[in-house]
Amino acid sequence: MSDDAALERLDDAALRGIAYGRADSDNDRMRAQRAARILADRASRTPASASRPTSTVDPAPQQSGPEQLDAHADDGSDDPPGWWRSPWRLGAVALTVGVAVGVAAGVGIPAAVDATAPDSLAVFDRPATPLDDGQLEQ
Repeated sequence: MSDDAALERLDDAALRGIAYGRADSDNDRMRAQRAARILADRASRTPASASRPTSTVDPAPQQSGPEQLDAHADDGSDDPPGWWRSPWRLGAVALTVGVAVGVAAGVGIPAAVDATAPDSLAVFDRPATPLDDGQLEQ
């Protein structure tokens, strides 16, 4: 139990490092689980208002709407907004962007080549020059 007492004395940042850090052995994994439990106990004992800094300025009035509920749900945390946490949504966005870039390249590149390339058969529209005749003899 001395390891539990040593973990209890650590601050939250050190406990997060142990709980979410790399655990190579079974002993490290058990220690990480104990650190995670201690963090959870501390979070349940601490009221939400005590963990956030207080300000002397009145907060701006919040709009009530579904988009505002998610926007202010994670105030004070370093985590990205909830939308970016879903790997499925990120995958769908990456796929959509990839398809859009592919379509743009597939349509844009041939159009640009057609617009800038000279007509390859235009050489037959003019009479042959002496230079052209000399090249044929070689």
